[in-house]
Formats: sequence, structure tokens, C-alpha cells
Amino acid sequence: LYAKRQINFKQTGMAKVWFISKSPLLELFKNNVSNDLFKSLFNIMGVGIDIIGPDLRIIWANKHQLSYFPKNRKIIGEICYKAYNNRDIPCENCPVLKARKTGHTVAYHIPGDLNGNMFQVVASPLRNDGGEIIAFIEIIQKLDSTHKKVKVIEEEL
Repeated sequence: LYAKRQINFKQTGMAKVWFISKSPLLELFKNNVSNDLFKSLFNIMGVGIDIIGPDLRIIWANKHQLSYFPKNRKIIGEICYKAYNNRDIPCENCPVLKARKTGHTVAYHIPGDLNGNMFQVVASPLRNDGGEIIAFIEIIQKLDSTHKKVKVIEEEL
């Protein structure tokens, strides 16, 4: 089980404390069961939500997040910076990389896309029972013109 990364341990003095490595919550998103309660709840929210793996691959995205892309475009399994921004390297100020480095929730305003839209991205680490970061949940919210005006005023100061 250890070789398959299904269990892990932490060294505590001379003892090893064993725990389950896989997160039941993460397994729910990897499993493509469409009637899952968590997926249903995340799909009715008016913001984009995705689950990003430690390798920066998109594990799951809710319907709102997928609506930003053509219906025939598959982003699940793709590297996030390639799928979302057509980049070959991680995005500057990537909230997931900052959350991985700090171990805490990180928020970032994306200045604008090709259509002039501004987004706020919040990335939080998902941990297994042993405290190891196993994935990240991102909440992506398109900001309205009020937020844009506030950002412009902040930049002018």
C-alpha cells in the first residue's frame, strides 16, 4: 500500500504514524459520477470552481468554469496554465503555486483577459489526513465593472 501511495507515514520520534494518503473528497472529483452531491453543489454556484492536482493538471471543473471554453474543448487532465492561458510555463503570480509554497489560501486579481474581463482567483490547498497537500481548489470569479473601477483607482494611487 505504501508503494502505491495509498498509505503514508510521519516519523514521530522513533515511531511511525501511518495514515491513509488518498483524500475521499478528491476521489469524489476524480470519479465522474454526475449525481454526486458535492459536484451538484459546486455546479449550482455562480463562480468557476476547479480542482488542480500537485502536477498542475486540472482534475475537475464545475459547469460555470467550463462555460468559459468552447463545448468541444476538453480541459480536464490538461495542465492549467496551458488549458486556461495557452502558456508553456506557469502563470506569473500563480495562486496555486503560491498556495503550494505557503500552505495557505492565496487570492489574486487577474488584470484582464482578451475581452477586458477582470477575475479574482482564490486557491486553497486540499490536504489528506496526514496534512500533506494533495490538490488545490480554485474559485474563479469574474469581477464586474465596480471592481474594475476600484482596481483602476488603486493603481493610480
